[in-house]
Amino acid sequence: MEEGDRFSNLKEYSDALDAYEEALRLDPKDALACCSKGAALNGLKRYEEALIACQQANRLDPKNATTYTNKAAALNGLNRYEEGLAACEQAIRLDPKNVAAYTSKSWVLNNLGRYEEALAACEQAIDLDPSVPLACRNKGHALKFLGRKNEAQQAFAKARVLGYKG
Repeated sequence: MEEGDRFSNLKEYSDALDAYEEALRLDPKDALACCSKGAALNGLKRYEEALIACQQANRLDPKNATTYTNKAAALNGLNRYEEGLAACEQAIRLDPKNVAAYTSKSWVLNNLGRYEEALAACEQAIDLDPSVPLACRNKGHALKFLGRKNEAQQAFAKARVLGYKG
């Protein structure tokens, strides 16, 4: 698992996936490895497979908020936004301080065209941890779509300062 996490942190998702699959060969009921496999598959944009891994992780450990956040990312990648939003809401119910869940929720809401709600989710994420570049990037998108150009530019600039390279 540690090796997979190391590769994941470096965004070397193919190597991370190999490590997580090895962990699952050793223990097929390892919910954390299953969840991490889903994240690696999301990183590789293999969303159908990621969704399957996340669903398996949910069955193994239905109280792990991260599996729902990873599931939301897969559903978002598949343009299944309403389901992705439900997964984010479940993650937040399980862990109300889950920054990743609020950040994912903001992205899903942006994709649904619900920009005021997306902005509120970004603000919640930023309130919990102001150092998350994706929350700032998502805030920029929400503000842009709301016609608040100057504020959007500030949010995008903050995301870049925090390390966002997208």
